[in-house]
Amino acid sequence: MKILKLILLVFVIFLAIDYFGRSPLVKEIDELKKPIGFEVVNIDSIVQKYILPGSSKEQVVNSLKSYGFEVLEESPVPGFYFMDILKGKCDQCSDIVVGIYTFKFLYILPAYKISIDIGFQDDHAIFITGGYVQSLP
Repeated sequence: MKILKLILLVFVIFLAIDYFGRSPLVKEIDELKKPIGFEVVNIDSIVQKYILPGSSKEQVVNSLKSYGFEVLEESPVPGFYFMDILKGKCDQCSDIVVGIYTFKFLYILPAYKISIDIGFQDDHAIFITGGYVQSLP
């Protein structure tokens, strides 16, 4: 019985550390209605409070990293290019940065993801969008 209580206590402590260790951006998004299935919750207005239009690429990358995001400047999938994401949405964009944040259930299983796409022209952010989705098995 004591071992069970100890395990439960450790779990609760880890949950608290995880929650209080999150950035304000991630906390604000986490407070939204959780997406279900293939639903994408638009988070553009929230993201644009933290990543300002006109910011340099270096500022954006540093900000995303400080908010706990994994920052990708090139696709890890051969043959897929991030610039394809912006086709028809930001034709004047010449560069893109993608930020990914994964919420994990019990620190192991991906539960939800945040994806932020930022398009640049002349090293300045001109297109900022984001989505909050459920990670499907």
